[in-house]
Amino acid sequence: MPLSPGQTSQVSTAPTEHSEDVGAGPVRQYRAAPFSASKQIEQHLGMRPVRTPLESYSLLKGLEEQGELPHPAVIARLSTSMARLGLADKVAELYQYAHAALTHQPDDKRLDAWFTVEDQMLMACCLLGRLEQAGAHRAAILEQNRVPSAESYALMISSAKDTTDDASVARELWEESQNLGVKPTLFLYNTVISKLSRARKAESALDFFKQMKAQGIRPSSVTYGAVINACCRVGDAESAATLFEEMQAIPNHKPRVPPYNTMMQLHLQSHPSRELVLHYYNQMVQANVAPSAHTYKLLLDAYGTLEPVDLGAMRTVFNNLCKDTSVSVTGTHWASMIHATGNVAGNAQEAIDMFESISTHPSNKKGGPIEPVCWEALMSVLAQHKMVAEMESYRAKMKEQGIKSTAYVYNMLIKGFANNGQIEDARAVFESMGDGEMGKAAPNNHPTLLTSSGQVKPATTADTTVVFREPSTYETMIRAELQAGDKDAARAICDRMEAR
Repeated sequence: MPLSPGQTSQVSTAPTEHSEDVGAGPVRQYRAAPFSASKQIEQHLGMRPVRTPLESYSLLKGLEEQGELPHPAVIARLSTSMARLGLADKVAELYQYAHAALTHQPDDKRLDAWFTVEDQMLMACCLLGRLEQAGAHRAAILEQNRVPSAESYALMISSAKDTTDDASVARELWEESQNLGVKPTLFLYNTVISKLSRARKAESALDFFKQMKAQGIRPSSVTYGAVINACCRVGDAESAATLFEEMQAIPNHKPRVPPYNTMMQLHLQSHPSRELVLHYYNQMVQANVAPSAHTYKLLLDAYGTLEPVDLGAMRTVFNNLCKDTSVSVTGTHWASMIHATGNVAGNAQEAIDMFESISTHPSNKKGGPIEPVCWEALMSVLAQHKMVAEMESYRAKMKEQGIKSTAYVYNMLIKGFANNGQIEDARAVFESMGDGEMGKAAPNNHPTLLTSSGQVKPATTADTTVVFREPSTYETMIRAELQAGDKDAARAICDRMEAR
């Protein structure tokens, strides 16, 4: 019987000539489907698939109803495609079918077929975020003296999320794969380099980059994007520029938005230069690369935060964003406008008016609530201008509207109270917060962060009203205590932070 939605698959042991099932209970006997049927089902694969995975699934179900099943590897590959669509119930069902199909295999080929099923299921579990199950399938493979594929290792590495040291996990899995003799692929290298890049391990990322080239694996645009990002994260503008030029010179280069955004961000933050921000933006336009949501945010910040500030040009960028039907206006764009207007230009009332206009603005087509990042920007303006009464008022409005607060909103509350000499109120805010699980990113603090390509990053969330502290919350509270002249209290907060 197929597993019900949400039910976990039971990992099978390697099949023997007598084994015919996965888990307890009888398994329906099937005939082997013709090769032509397997070929049709496989048409969901490749760069230009003829069928969708769901169409291939329908074909397989038609065969199953007739008492036939294709080769187990065909079913297993379809299960991975189902996982990419997030269809966990179909993944579990196909896993059962794949093991039922193993009985058709000759004894000398059954173990190889079983390995393919388990390896594909390992990938499927990673794609579904079921890491414990993925680990069980990996263990089953290793127990049979087999080794997960390079793609499986890449997906295990990429699925290690919400930890504070993903780079170490990536290195450990990489080293395990190499000790077991796995031949590295471009995908595996890209995954490791990307993890190291996000962890600001630029030197290690560049070492892997050189290693893959030495092994004759040609870097792709994705690879270059990752190593450029690594250099930018540590402020190595010279290496980033060199790699960017090298990337543009590679044969059949297909320009993508992330590297351009990364170079723009480098010259917005680490090496501020509006001229260079616009230089890379213009190169993007010349390469016919469409700007992403993040590109627009970078342009807004380039005009709104880099001297000489040009609020008129910033508004022009925002208007262009609103006209761009391929990109949605998000809270991060409004936050940039509010920050530039209230904090940089010093016009608190205009920033408040801008915040109040969000709900009725034509860009807010869905009419949803104002995003937390906008409240953060507003609170920052109010804190800077010591507008404590307004700060308290908007905090109450957040609660009334059911908006989940974030650590960054609370940071601004702490700062605002401290600026106004209300240290006890600042302490009350700090103590009302909680600490997240050790070794994991605090949940609910940034549900709509964008990647360099403008996609929404996977969120770390928890169903709770507790607001969890970030490292910046501790730093804000330490500054508040020092501002109040209480060094002992500041040291006590520092000790609590170090204990984390």
